[in-house]
Amino acid sequence: MFPIHKVAIIGAGAAGLAAARNLKYTYHLDVTVFEQWKAVSGTWDITNPKSSMYENLRTNLPCRVMEYPDFPFTDVLDDDDYGQRSAKSENGEGKRLWSFPTHDQVKEYLERYAQHFDLYPLIQLNTTVTEATFVKSSNKWRITTTSAGHPSKVEEFDALV
Repeated sequence: MFPIHKVAIIGAGAAGLAAARNLKYTYHLDVTVFEQWKAVSGTWDITNPKSSMYENLRTNLPCRVMEYPDFPFTDVLDDDDYGQRSAKSENGEGKRLWSFPTHDQVKEYLERYAQHFDLYPLIQLNTTVTEATFVKSSNKWRITTTSAGHPSKVEEFDALV
């Protein structure tokens, strides 16, 4: 087994953000996240042409099941008679959050997660991975990326997620 220090992650959606946070802050690795869209949140951003979401979409899982264990969807949730919850911020202002959140609420949650855990410095937005090849002789992944207005870039990583 070879040592792992430098890790590439493809995608800044829910899984990519969780992987980045844990690899960076639990294992103290050098992490780079490549996201081809202009923002984090992956498929939850319906303005992303690759998203399959639609305007009135709600998740099929309650927010308490979807949320990361140490990062709740809201600070305080109060159920009302209609299966909705009122999210109350520290200043007491409330905002409606259904038990089954909308795509916009999930998108906002993922953006807050990335901000809260300072993941943005690890993320290269508008960057497409065009090739990923494992090089046996060096035990490394050779990642080729492109981004608008820049020539292709090749980097090597110890691991690929």
